[in-house]
Order: sequence, then structure tokens, then C-alpha cells
Amino acid sequence: MFLPELWPSYYSKAKGVEVWDLDGNKYIDMSITAIGACPLGYADDEVNEAVKKAVDNASMTTLNCPEEVELAELLFELHPWADMVRYA
Repeated sequence: MFLPELWPSYYSKAKGVEVWDLDGNKYIDMSITAIGACPLGYADDEVNEAVKKAVDNASMTTLNCPEEVELAELLFELHPWADMVRYA
């Protein structure tokens, strides 16, 4: 944590740029949203719905899905200098 004396160690909920601690105190996250993990903010509705849909389709598999190809094509459009996409 950047400011352990001013920022909660645990949270009960987070939405957008707001974070609530276990006592219900609300904080505005003016850092880079959990060190850059949430560029759209916490609990983005569109992202959450996409994740729920993906989990409903198959929560764990090593098989390839068509979204991998779609994402690779989009990444190539965004970064035409790249010659491959690798998922890890």
C-alpha cells in the first residue's frame, strides 16, 4: 500500500473510483486504481457482464475460444508493428 496509515488494508466493496473499508468508510482511489489493475475503474458494469457471460459459457478449460482470435486480430490492428500475439 502507498499510504498504509490513510488507506484501508481490507475492503468490503469497490465501484468506479470509490473503495469502502470493512467499517463502511468510503475512500476515493486517486492512485492508478489498485496499481493499474483496473483501468476502467472497479466493478465496471460492462466488464462484469462480459466476465459473467464467459464464466457461464465455461469456467475452466484449456480449449481455445474464438474470442482469443478476435482479440489477437484487434491487437494487430492496434499494433501493426507486431508479428505475433502470445497469451500467458
